[in-house]
Amino acid sequence: ETIDDNTFFWVLKALRNHSQKNQSHHASMVEKIDKCFDDADALQIQLGTGHYNLAIGASIGAKEFLKAKMLLKDMHRKNIKRNQKTYLEYLQGCGKSKDKVKVCLEAENCLRRMIEDGLTPRTKHYDLVLEKCWRAGRLGNLATWFNAMRDRGIRPTRNSWFYFLIASVMRKNDSETVENIFLQMKNDNIEPDIKMQNA
Repeated sequence: ETIDDNTFFWVLKALRNHSQKNQSHHASMVEKIDKCFDDADALQIQLGTGHYNLAIGASIGAKEFLKAKMLLKDMHRKNIKRNQKTYLEYLQGCGKSKDKVKVCLEAENCLRRMIEDGLTPRTKHYDLVLEKCWRAGRLGNLATWFNAMRDRGIRPTRNSWFYFLIASVMRKNDSETVENIFLQMKNDNIEPDIKMQNA
């Protein structure tokens, strides 16, 4: 049978599904991904965005975050088009380190690179960054990203508002009182829940 780029797509998809299902450290996953890319090179088959997205997802599922970072850098180096899925896969995985500040900085840089690529982040991208800013205690940055999201016309989710509320309360920002935030939420048709009221 003929081996083409579609063959490698399904191989990488199977690797991603396996790693995402098991969610455990699996060093041999890197070897399998490398072999897939090496075999494609040997056959002079160009692997594109979809292949790299699956490989990044497989690396993250196997807790091989350095490999995921290398794959993203490889896409930049080879000028392979990145899309919203590329950065979503990466953002979902870059938060596994115990160093919360380092994780937050990586996530923020990732979002900046996405914007530099001419891509519009979606709510999921912003929520992942907001969460990482919150966990790292980078509350000023959290507020900045939240406002940037709204300035881009992207409607915050309930989670987005929760992170922003916590950041505003902890920073004691007089311009963003709880009452003012709840009013803005209602304008977005989001009613404050018990978790927010407790906060």
